[in-house]
Amino acid sequence: MANVFFKVTADFKVENKNSPDQLAEDFAKVNEKAIKVFLVNEDGIQLSFNVGDQSLESGEFDVSLENGALHAQCNAIFKIAVKPAYFDRVLENVEQWYCDGVDGVYGVNEITGLEGETYTYMRFGVEQDDIRYKIPLKCAKKAKDLEG
Repeated sequence: MANVFFKVTADFKVENKNSPDQLAEDFAKVNEKAIKVFLVNEDGIQLSFNVGDQSLESGEFDVSLENGALHAQCNAIFKIAVKPAYFDRVLENVEQWYCDGVDGVYGVNEITGLEGETYTYMRFGVEQDDIRYKIPLKCAKKAKDLEG
């Protein structure tokens, strides 16, 4: 696999209003903090990656529990291994990237601080509506191309 560098600049909160205790329990079990980012192609196929402590190349990244919500602060460059079949697509920087919350934290979570977008998908032959959250993310072959 080849490496691609991701630059993420975001400050957002993740809340589970139905079960705030579950959010705290899930986060307590997380060993390495990471946020889940993804893009979706025309066929609805999702390419997803975790960016976090393990892939941090430079900059600042933190996820902390504050008043029952997770607060993610990120102004960082991450080094991510990408399969060759997806390498060029990821580098195009023309598709919208989305955030799916904090890795290891499950349930129906609401994200504030990122713009939400309603979309429709098929689940067991039935159309469903959901919200996905846009995240500012750029990619490059070299980390220095993302600095500044």
